[in-house]
Amino acid sequence: MLRKFVVLLLLAGSFTYGQFNEGAPWMKDLKKSKSSNITARAVNSTSDNYTIYEISTAFHKYWDGKDKDAKGSGYKPYMRWENYWMNFVDSKGNLPSSEQLYTTWKKKQENHVGKAINPISDWTSIGPSTHGAEPGRLPGQGRINAVAVDPNNPDVWYVGAPAGGLWKSTDAGSSWTNLFDNFLQIGVSGIAIDANNSNIVYISTGDDDAADSYSIGVFKSIDGGTTWQETGLNTSTDPNINLLTNEIVIDPTNSNIIWVGSNR
Repeated sequence: MLRKFVVLLLLAGSFTYGQFNEGAPWMKDLKKSKSSNITARAVNSTSDNYTIYEISTAFHKYWDGKDKDAKGSGYKPYMRWENYWMNFVDSKGNLPSSEQLYTTWKKKQENHVGKAINPISDWTSIGPSTHGAEPGRLPGQGRINAVAVDPNNPDVWYVGAPAGGLWKSTDAGSSWTNLFDNFLQIGVSGIAIDANNSNIVYISTGDDDAADSYSIGVFKSIDGGTTWQETGLNTSTDPNINLLTNEIVIDPTNSNIIWVGSNR
């Protein structure tokens, strides 16, 4: 593993300097400019000592008034190089060498000796961990937009899918029941459970993430999700807009106060 890392560092160092080879026209201009300055030439005896700021200035000066979109011009590759390495230069703009990168890595490794991270995690996957495989498809790999746990019963969970309805578990995720598959729009992006009465549940419909489906408003259940009714926030509020709703928050001190996030 160490050998592979050293090779990567050497490649990184080569990449650092390889992107501004002396054959580039702006580098030739920079070299001429530096050579005409005796003081600068004494300090910077090799091209490896050019700072990223000097290179950038020469580059943009060269491209001033030229067609930057010309195919094969080298403009875009250089800009990618500059944007990346600008994060690794020192305060003076000096680029790191492969030796400096390797030394920094060794120091980091030494500082972590005896500080191994505990590999034991408190997280456990509740699945599904297996699914049927079909050529070109990954069934069972749908998205989940919202999760809510009953504040009065930790075994009761609700999850909302962007195009798969609302699901409820009463055994901490071991089994699930679909509660919202008989509506025009079954996507769910927000869930809120009333802390003062767990039978009262609100959901915001649609897919607020990818907008695969629009919202038909906020629905309310007073029997733990068995039945649902429209609230005052529905499609009749403004039938001409493509509404997207997401997070719902119920005031813990006043269950009649509800906040809903939306795109309007």
